[in-house]
Amino acid sequence: MFATRIPANPDVPARLLQLSDHQDAIRADALSPLADHAYLRHEGRRITADHADSVIARHGLSGVEELMLLLLPDAEKVATPPISGFHVGTVGRAAGSGALTLGGNIEFPGAHLGQAIHGEGFVTTRAFLRGESLSHIALTAAHPCGHCRQFLTEFESAPDLRLIDPRGGTYVMDDLLPFPFNPAALETAGAIPGHVAHDLALADGPARDLLIHAGNRAHVPYSHCPSALVLELGDGTQVWGTSIESCAYNPTIMPAQAALIMLLDHGHSYGDIARAWFARPKGAVVDLARASADLLAAVAPDASLTILEWN
Repeated sequence: MFATRIPANPDVPARLLQLSDHQDAIRADALSPLADHAYLRHEGRRITADHADSVIARHGLSGVEELMLLLLPDAEKVATPPISGFHVGTVGRAAGSGALTLGGNIEFPGAHLGQAIHGEGFVTTRAFLRGESLSHIALTAAHPCGHCRQFLTEFESAPDLRLIDPRGGTYVMDDLLPFPFNPAALETAGAIPGHVAHDLALADGPARDLLIHAGNRAHVPYSHCPSALVLELGDGTQVWGTSIESCAYNPTIMPAQAALIMLLDHGHSYGDIARAWFARPKGAVVDLARASADLLAAVAPDASLTILEWN
């Protein structure tokens, strides 16, 4: 158990214990859409608000936060931490749609530790790629590390984000970062999911349209160097990622990390990756192509990678 100064509500773990005999049935009901292979491939590990509400009503739960906490053991199964062996599960709730997304921490043997994806980063990035902000994140064990706190504060919606844990802790970003260094400190707007910030062009090619879609949604107010990555799988499926810069630089999510989050969210594996395309500005002051190539080589060494430049 991790020490904390944030007060906890003992009624929450007591209630979860009360539900322990029924947790398996509740979780199976909540996750039932994901058992459909076609649904998982199309929607990812996403539980619609309507389905969540029906589960809450059927099982007499107090609300969506209680359901999110009950789903944390399933979120931990998304985590793949072969280096640390420390599984972190997270469940994010979209602010607009109310849909739930399961995520976890991802580590990459053969790559450097800085490319690891934290559980909070997984669900927040997945929401960003869907054009959504998160209203809630439920998480296991520890509170967000300093890296995650800095990443979460990059978003325009950060002041409204609510974090919860099974011990009954409830907190907001002001609790975690009372004296933040955030985009406002640099007189810059925070990341806004779905915002088309660029008007990029690219020569015709097999991934042209999706690269432009991804690159136009990059949040890069510090480098002004939008980049994007498209991964194509053996069956022709394409997933994509874009840059989400942090005002503190280091917590930046690279296109390769974002694309791998989408890949895993839809139930694919690294071995499915056949080829990739990376697009960047010509003469970029920040170039993520090499780091992305290193990460791709660690997870899919047989996949080809083509580097392109925006017109």
